Amino acid sequence: MFFGRPGAFSSGDRHSDAGKAALETVTPQERTSQGVLEWINVRTDRMFALPKKGGEETLTATAEQGKAAVTTTTTDSAQDEEGQQQVGPRAKLHDIEEATAVAFNFIFTSLPLKKAMRNPLEDFIRLIAQHHPSNRCRNGASVLLRLLPLAWPLSAIGEEEEGKGQGSRKELGALRINKTALAGAKICGADLPSGTWDQCKSKIKDRRGYSCGLWLLFHSLSVRVGPEQGGWCVSAMRDFVTVFFGCSKCRDHFLQMAEQLHIDKVKTSKDSALWVWRAHNLVNQRLEKEEAEAGGKRGDPEHPKRQWPTLFLCPLCAQDDAMATADSAEAASDPDLSWDLEYVHSFLYNFYNEPEGSGGSGAGEGAEGESIGAGGGAGRVEMVGRREGGGGGMVMGGLVLMLLVCFCGCATVRRSMLRSHPSRRR
Repeated sequence: MFFGRPGAFSSGDRHSDAGKAALETVTPQERTSQGVLEWINVRTDRMFALPKKGGEETLTATAEQGKAAVTTTTTDSAQDEEGQQQVGPRAKLHDIEEATAVAFNFIFTSLPLKKAMRNPLEDFIRLIAQHHPSNRCRNGASVLLRLLPLAWPLSAIGEEEEGKGQGSRKELGALRINKTALAGAKICGADLPSGTWDQCKSKIKDRRGYSCGLWLLFHSLSVRVGPEQGGWCVSAMRDFVTVFFGCSKCRDHFLQMAEQLHIDKVKTSKDSALWVWRAHNLVNQRLEKEEAEAGGKRGDPEHPKRQWPTLFLCPLCAQDDAMATADSAEAASDPDLSWDLEYVHSFLYNFYNEPEGSGGSGAGEGAEGESIGAGGGAGRVEMVGRREGGGGGMVMGGLVLMLLVCFCGCATVRRSMLRSHPSRRR
């Protein structure tokens, strides 16, 4: 058996000096499955474990910095049609719900509502009602859509205009926005916002949290919209940021980035998923520099900004000839240069379509970086495309892939993944 990166196998060059140098013969001390696994753990600086008895399988993967670990457990019930156990890192539903609740609570209790906010708000609520990953948030958004014409009719004046209009107190009262009714709607349930975070938590006060959760929300919406709703999705997000962001610097950066990434060219759901991903990486690129200059006074050292997904989470997302530069600034400004976009889209779909807590199998920590946020996390379970039976990567997928390609070749694996890609079934 040989061990190496997928590109070393797919090149077919195993006899030249360069080809031999790219591959390493697997030579465990004991020629057993445990021996092979221990050999691989040493080479990858990970801690993979073999399946336990009784159908359970546990995978523990240390973080890239060796500071954290995530343990994922599956049972026989979480299997696809080929009998393979489906486990993969996914976003956490709690943080997406929390960010949604925080956003609307802030809008209805802290912001002075202006007339220009009315239509962007309705558009964003409609997006949530149709495509939010949480059932209760979708239901709450639907209720809010029915309430909106009553509590905030189109004829209502904004709060900034009250006192300027002409007419009797009764006439002006009829035109006021009923913020009490809107705030009472509680879009994701009466228990939210709770003030707690899971994937987006930080040991440092006022770091990550909402901004991280909002990125998780944007990513999730971007992969869940209909095939031809990509343009509407990112436009609704842009308008939401434009009118409801209290941080003017953040808003200006986002709008400049939207223009830089040609938001007007987004058409499909795949376009929207990749657009949000590119936007997020550009934000992380800028914040990584700012936090370095601040000398640790900004950001969270345990969740450093970086290009995402990391090669640790998704080695197939980077093109074989660009593995070493996938985390570079050049990769963020021109993603097509260093990323395999088919694999990136499949990874994004698996990670955000059905967040952990919304049903299905899988567990794991999430996207690193934030600003308007990104989850942070340490888990690694590779992505292999979505099948009808459920989403998520296979347990130890990357490990299996490295060993399997020496017999089957990367081309077979790539064709299998592309056949299972969600865009191929639409």
